Amino acid sequence: MPYSAANPPRLHDRASPQFFREQLTLFSEGTLSRKLLDSLPSLLAVLNRQRQIVYANQALRDLFGKHRQDLQEGMRPGEALDCIYAKEGDGGCGTGEAC
Repeated sequence: MPYSAANPPRLHDRASPQFFREQLTLFSEGTLSRKLLDSLPSLLAVLNRQRQIVYANQALRDLFGKHRQDLQEGMRPGEALDCIYAKEGDGGCGTGEAC
């Protein structure tokens, strides 16, 4: 069921693997969107409605110290940055009391 104002995503929801793969294709190797985002010196992440990292530009991947493959698993920002509270809530990053 698509999300809307009447049906927002719940905090613990994550995109289905199939839908997440579809989102990743927007930033696949050689796409204009990827080239543009990687050319920016600023840290930039593209998140989906479930707050999962769909794409992190090169500057942010360098900060994370993680390869693009690591981020393709639908990590949330706190998970990618190894936040101490990322696993506190049942739904992972962003669902704990400290968030």
